[in-house]
Amino acid sequence: MNRRQFLQTALAGSGALWLPAQWTQSSPFQAPPQPATFPVKFRKPSPYESVYAYIEPGHDEFPEEKRVEEITALLHRAIEARSFPLAADFQGSPPLPVRSETVESDSSNEPVVRTAVFGAVDRPFAQSVRYWIESLGQIRSLRFYVTQIDLGPGDRANVRVRFEIASRQQEELHYRVGQWRCRFGWVIG
Repeated sequence: MNRRQFLQTALAGSGALWLPAQWTQSSPFQAPPQPATFPVKFRKPSPYESVYAYIEPGHDEFPEEKRVEEITALLHRAIEARSFPLAADFQGSPPLPVRSETVESDSSNEPVVRTAVFGAVDRPFAQSVRYWIESLGQIRSLRFYVTQIDLGPGDRANVRVRFEIASRQQEELHYRVGQWRCRFGWVIG
């Protein structure tokens, strides 16, 4: 570090605005210039280059992997859109619980553990889903895991999905874990 850089660094935080412009133009507190992209070409190809085509799901003998990615992406989009794309012949019970029961009490500032009780709901499924998503509050983390997938005939799949949702609602942190059994169908086009 030369004397000029030392003085710039020492005086930059002390409000020394009287320095000439040529002294402060290369200040260490300015954003560094963005590096230019430089294409790297190796002399020899990578030994794994021949298997790069099989890395993406759906390009090998495991077709379920591609469907799993599609299902998790669809569920993420559904939560963001606050509605699920449903078939005309859809049947199912809504995810909105009727009530929640306390499993462990709130003694000595321990987290409260509750379990959801599901039952008959007098609302249509789409409306119930919207209420359930709104009841989550501000979503901090959202994860879907397809734990079981059985591909059936006609591009249908019976799927078991585990969800983990961390959210904040009314200054309380909530962590929801659950499991859905679903049937998905794909339109081939």
